[in-house]
Amino acid sequence: MKKIVPANKLPGFAKKSKPSGKLDLSSDETKSDLTKQEVKTLCGGSDKYPIVFDVSSLNYMIENPIFIDTIPGNSLKELDLSANLLPSLTTLITQKKLKRLTGDKNQIKKVSFRGLQSCVYISLCGNQIQQIPNCTDLTKLIHLNLRGNVINNGFDNLVYLTSLKVLDLGNNSMDYSINQFYQKVIQYIKVLPKLQYLSFKANPVESRIPEFRFFVIYELPKIDYLNYYKITKEERLKATKINQSGKWR
Repeated sequence: MKKIVPANKLPGFAKKSKPSGKLDLSSDETKSDLTKQEVKTLCGGSDKYPIVFDVSSLNYMIENPIFIDTIPGNSLKELDLSANLLPSLTTLITQKKLKRLTGDKNQIKKVSFRGLQSCVYISLCGNQIQQIPNCTDLTKLIHLNLRGNVINNGFDNLVYLTSLKVLDLGNNSMDYSINQFYQKVIQYIKVLPKLQYLSFKANPVESRIPEFRFFVIYELPKIDYLNYYKITKEERLKATKINQSGKWR
């Protein structure tokens, strides 16, 4: 039986770093916003790189991302905004040295990757993103996890991710016919030169296209893992035979 690849073995994965600073909060205290002084404390009193800024604990339920504007420019190395109530994430353009961005389990609908030219890891799982934004600055990105959103557009922006090795688009809103899927999604993923791991798990398109796994394997022969399961030689041969049978025409 094939084994799924554990997350900590994926390219771009790294253990969580120790935050540069933290607020002295009681276990039942919750912050819905941050003052400038609190931001400074979370930066460890520093205004210089490499700051690890973390507001992912249960003490935070931040609703407005405006506090990000008060973080000194080009000072962040890692930013973890997970498990808050942020509706958008569009003000990171001044953080050109940021390496890792995590914003899982918010309410993000709009996101901008402008200025993130040093980023190697982005995870925005469990949000409400509908479209993949402009990715022209993400030339160093290795790992992009957008699982659990409502994405059904913007796949053409993926072509700029020339260093990407891991792409998770699982549990989104891709509901296409076979021709639409190729035109809207596959043709743009085809050009990614370093992609190894790809996931479409739990998208409606999986049930619309016959032998879906084999279709993806045939169209994307350079990837090594689909839905985090290793693609075997036998699967590649079967994909070729299915294509020759005309089933996908």
